[in-house]
Amino acid sequence: MLNGTYSFFVLILATMGIMSAFGYSLGLRLLHAKQPARPRKKQQADPLDWRRKILAEI
Repeated sequence: MLNGTYSFFVLILATMGIMSAFGYSLGLRLLHAKQPARPRKKQQADPLDWRRKILAEI
């Protein structure tokens, strides 16, 4: 009885963890996809300049 309930709780915790990880990654992807879509003309040059500055420093 105790072993069965323990495995049931472990299964619930594992599924919740997997779902939260999937939701977090999906939410980040949606956020990154939606953010540059609104002010695309202004924000398109910013990440490239940021990368160029890092490359220039190295």
